This record gives sequence, structure tokens and C-alpha cells, in this order.
Amino acid sequence: MEDRMAARSAERAVPGRTRVGPSLSRAVLTAVAAASAMQCALTVAGVGNTVMTGREADDSGVALFTATLCAGVAIPAVLFLRRRVDGRDLRSMGLAPAGRALRGILGGVIVRVGVGVAVLAVASGAGAITWNTPDPVQLTYFLLTNAVIALLLEALPEEIVYRGYVLTTLSETGRVVLAPVLTTVLFAIMPGFGTVLDRLAQMALGLPAGPIGFAPPGRHPVDYLILMVVFGAALVAVRLATGSVWPGVGIHIGFLTINRIVLEGGSREAGLEARFTDPAVILLIPAYVLVAALVVVAVRIGPRLRGRTTRGGGRHVPAPPGERHDERRRKVSG
Repeated sequence: MEDRMAARSAERAVPGRTRVGPSLSRAVLTAVAAASAMQCALTVAGVGNTVMTGREADDSGVALFTATLCAGVAIPAVLFLRRRVDGRDLRSMGLAPAGRALRGILGGVIVRVGVGVAVLAVASGAGAITWNTPDPVQLTYFLLTNAVIALLLEALPEEIVYRGYVLTTLSETGRVVLAPVLTTVLFAIMPGFGTVLDRLAQMALGLPAGPIGFAPPGRHPVDYLILMVVFGAALVAVRLATGSVWPGVGIHIGFLTINRIVLEGGSREAGLEARFTDPAVILLIPAYVLVAALVVVAVRIGPRLRGRTTRGGGRHVPAPPGERHDERRRKVSG
């Protein structure tokens, strides 16, 4: 016992020494477990939504309840994996303090909404999109309620799970190229697994069973898969550039808000509805996702690259997400 304690003390005393990362097989296993927990949380939320809707509850109240339920299942599960199973620090997942979290989220929302509005304005000016007369009160109500629901149901839990836990855990294996690829693949294909979980839960509870497929019901599988790959890759780029999950949370909220107005404004009673005069306009969605991500990456990395060029430094290679916290901690302690 004393030998083990001495070994741990010696390890902490060695300047610059970091823990050995997990094996690739273990990292993939825990990453899949985290992604599965996210899908289980969405299934629980979906079942809760069905049950509550059957009781004729208020639609906004039901949506808020199920969104809170989803976050309450997914986030504790992945934090348990990180702390208890992996024995790692939560901050290395990109979970900055509360003050920085709020700034990061607001910055992500502003960039995402700003880029989206600019692109849609150009398309509208060209006659590719027409709009109904907006209802200011209804639109304001939708924006406020949707922001909270989008945060709790998808943006916050998915960013903590995928760009927080999954990307960090896979990066700690030393596979700095493979980690972003696997993270994006998991993010794109796991909703298909979610349709299986939904079907099983519905059958077990005697509810009407939905279809099983690569995409949620009502979405074209190929279009949905392409969008998820583009969106997932863009969010990974933002995470790597900023070292934080919070800007991605903001971009995620902005993405869901704009898409729900543009694609589902009428059915969601958003107070604003778009009509496409050209079906190809749908391609603007992945386009402005990429542009928003590029803006964040450029703002974050550009000054650093210019600084290195001025000092005559070489090419900058970003450290894996899980190592940045260790580097900052070593600088402070050293």
C-alpha cells in the first residue's frame, strides 16, 4: 500500500509528466457507451413526451419537461463515465467555468444566427425564399421557448457527450486524426440506433411503434446523414479551435432555431414561415453551418497564427482536447 502511494506521489512530482492515455479499444468502447447514453436519454424524453401529451398538458410545458428529462439523464451519465470509469478530470473535456461558459454560448449563438440571417437575406433578395408576414409576439415567444428547449434537449447534452467526452477520450489515445473522424461518424449514425431504442420502448409500453431507419421519422435518410456529417465535423472544428464545448453549444442552439423557423415554421407556430421557390435552396443549410464554423475557427486561431509568424515560429499543431488543460496546469505549477 505504501509503495503504491509513494509511486503516485512520485508521479505527481515529476514536472511535465502526464497520465498514459487509454487504449484505442477502451476509448472506442466508452465513447460508444456515452453516445448510447445520449440516445437512451432522447428515447426517455420521447416516451415522456408521448405520455404527457396524452394527458392534454400544455405543449410548451411538455417540451420543457422532456428536454429537462433528456439533459438530466445524458449529462450525469457521461460525467460518471469520465470521473468514475475513466478517472479523469472533467475540465479536460472543455468544460470551462460558468462565466466563460456563458460567453462561449452567447458568442456561438451570435455567430451562427448572424451567418444564417445573412445567407437567408441574400437568398431572399434573389427570390429563392419568400416569407409570410411575421407575427412579432408569436415569433418572440417561439425564440425564447425554443432556445431553452433546444439547449436542454440537444445542444447542451450532445455537445458535452460528443465534442466533450467522446472527442476528448478518443484524442487521449494519441490518434489526433482518427479521433475527430470517429466522433463525427458516431454523431451521424447514432440517431439511427435511436430509432431502434424508440421502437423497443414503444413496444414495451404498448404505444404506437415508429419506423426503424438511419434517420428520425419524417427525415430523408441520405439528406439527414449528409447534414449530420457536415454539422458534426463543423462542431468538432470549433471544439478543437477553441478548446471549449461552449461555443459549440451556442452554434447548436442557433442551428436548431434557424432550421425550425425555415423548415418547420408553420407546423411549430413560430410566427414566421419560409417558402422555397427552388428546392436546391435546402443546400444553404449545410453551407451556412460550415461558414459559421469557419468564422469561429478564424477568429480563434487567426491571431495565434499571426503571432507565431511574427515571432518566426514554425507551423502550429493544436494539442488534442484532453491535453490542453494539462498543459495549462503544468505552466501554472511550473
